[in-house]
Amino acid sequence: MAEFFNALFSIVMLAGIFTVLIILVVNKERKDKKMENIYSAISISNLSSVNEIAQTVGLSVSETRELIEEIIKETKRNKSSYKLLKNAYIDYRKNEVILNPRARGNVLNKAVDYLLDGFTLKKEVKNEWICSHCDTVNQTNFYNCRSCGAINTEK
Repeated sequence: MAEFFNALFSIVMLAGIFTVLIILVVNKERKDKKMENIYSAISISNLSSVNEIAQTVGLSVSETRELIEEIIKETKRNKSSYKLLKNAYIDYRKNEVILNPRARGNVLNKAVDYLLDGFTLKKEVKNEWICSHCDTVNQTNFYNCRSCGAINTEK
């Protein structure tokens, strides 16, 4: 009889562990989706007001602000693909996201550059440097990255 209860207890524990893992994975996926929606609102829709972003993605202002802060922290640790927010910060007085001035519009510019590169003859640039933040190839005569605005650290 004790073996039966031990087996039953083990099954219940395993089921509980699997349930907790499933809940954690689902919550992580939901959070990632919210962060993607916020990033899209900032990068594609060019929204900077936290209130407008929250209204667009259907979240509370405080949750939106927390997720934006998390995105910015991840980009500073180079653990994220949200490169547009690499040097961004939140101005709490104005309640808006302040991007690196050189980074504004780069998502659209990259898409246009990518399309145009396929149709134009490329000049061979001998002296290039690769941005350590976004992996964009830049000409030597540019001090800042043409994509994210980061300063060339190779000079």
